This record gives sequence, C-alpha cells and structure tokens, in this order.
Amino acid sequence: KELYAVSLNGKLRRLWQAPSDATLQDVLHAGRVLLDSDITRQTVRVATLSDPVGEDYTVLSFSDNVNLSADGRQAVIDEESDSDTYVTYLRNVGSPQVIRLGDGSAVALSPDGQSALTTIPNQDRLQLQLLPTGPGSPRRLDTGNLVLLQLAERFLPDGGILFVASAPGQRLRTYEYTPDGHVRPVSPPGVGGVWPTPD
Repeated sequence: KELYAVSLNGKLRRLWQAPSDATLQDVLHAGRVLLDSDITRQTVRVATLSDPVGEDYTVLSFSDNVNLSADGRQAVIDEESDSDTYVTYLRNVGSPQVIRLGDGSAVALSPDGQSALTTIPNQDRLQLQLLPTGPGSPRRLDTGNLVLLQLAERFLPDGGILFVASAPGQRLRTYEYTPDGHVRPVSPPGVGGVWPTPD
C-alpha cells in the first residue's frame, strides 16, 4: 500500500510504501505522519479429544475453509491471497507436512480421500473442480448453464455432491452431481437445501 500527499498547487509526492495496509492517524505540520500498520492474520486450529486446545493448522497468513475427512485424519484448508484467489492444501492431522493440491477454494474431501472438491471462479460464476490428493490432474465438473448459489460442505456417502443452483429464467432448486458425472434435480423449483443427513 502507498500513502501520498498533494500540495495546494497540485504536486503529488509519495510519503510511504509497504506491503501491508495502513491507517492514517495524524499529519504533523513538518510533513511527518503517524500511521498504524495493519496486518491481518487468520488462523485455523484443529482440536481432538486428546488435544482439546488444538494444533495450529494455518498454512500461510489467511487460512480458511477447513474441512476434515470422515475419519478425522486429514484436513483440506484453503489460503486466500491478496488478489482474492484461493489455493487448497492437504494436511494429515498430527503432521506438520502441508501439500499444495492446487488452485481453488476448499470445500470437502471425497469419501475415499482421493480428491478434494473446490470451487474456482469461471467468468461470472463459480465452477466445481476436483483436485487429486495424489497423482493426477484437476478435473472440472460440468454443470451446464447452472449458476451455483450454495454448495454442500461434504460429499454424499456414494460420492455425489449436492448444490443449489438456478438455470437462466428458472427458479433455484437443489441438484446432485452424481458419481457417474450427471446433474439431476432433487427438489422442486423454488426449494433449495444442501444439508443431507449422514446416511
């Protein structure tokens, strides 16, 4: 960020530059300024029965959207960058090793632990994407012309994905992206929800 001063005759000069945000508190007559340097950090902790205080799972400085696997042994975490883009990471609970899976905002781990569901911006809407947790390439999920509005934060037991979306000129409804790659509506038009029971 940068702070500039301008004279009464319109001459512009830079007073200060730094990689963090700052708040101007006061300007002294001699031209000096008083600033607060604002550094925001968002941390993530994972607690277990044996460690109720929890362990810090922050990846860099602004970790978010932590989702644990069904067995509680792995976590997907996304990290927000300054440009409002996200990167998804995988971490084994109790291990310091962090694995970068790829671009996208973390949503959930698949039931088999082989992929992480993420969202990525695609023009004016969000696109669903699977990132492999091992060897392989990212795979975008084709939802046709549906505009994603809400997404379940866990897979269905068979690997399906629930989401609320709307098609052009139609009311929103809940859809399932099925394990075999099809999209099917599961609610009437105007009804949306993404919180399935555990079974």
